[in-house]
Amino acid sequence: MTMQESDRINELIPMLPPRTRTAFAIACFERTLPIVAWYFGPNEADPVRRAIDLCWDYAESGIESRVEVEAAIKHFAGLADQLYEDDQAASAYLYSINSLYWALQSMIAPEAKMAQNAVSFASDAAAAAALDGPKLQESNFDEETSWQLRALQAAQAVAPDRKMFQSLSAKPNWLVHFESVVPPRPKGQ
Repeated sequence: MTMQESDRINELIPMLPPRTRTAFAIACFERTLPIVAWYFGPNEADPVRRAIDLCWDYAESGIESRVEVEAAIKHFAGLADQLYEDDQAASAYLYSINSLYWALQSMIAPEAKMAQNAVSFASDAAAAAALDGPKLQESNFDEETSWQLRALQAAQAVAPDRKMFQSLSAKPNWLVHFESVVPPRPKGQ
């Protein structure tokens, strides 16, 4: 069923207006935000928050700061490169950062592929957050893809707004599990 849902999501994204695509893409990333926060700690909190705000500002108003968006894209591309260098190529952290990177790209590139990439990487982040094996990875992917399909259907009905997905925003089971198995971060890291 999940592959059918993923295919359906990819079919529907191009039908959304560009600003709604960005709203959907950043909302999908935001579900993976705790993974990034855990891995990077406070070091990346401000750049991540600013990138989220840039996407929502664009989604809600259509206004973008091209210079600021391009600087954020460059920053997160560098962060992704760092994760590759640190041998984190198949990690939830990398997938989540890639989701944010593509959500930012969706603001300046009109093609639906940017939002599709952001959404896909968010699903991959959820799957990779399963540290207990393939069955849990599949379950996590299924849960996230199901949420994305419901969110996409909601996005089709309203103008982009930060609160548009609030009714769907229960903490994902995959995230509860992730937080229960990863060690707490040392203070100040």
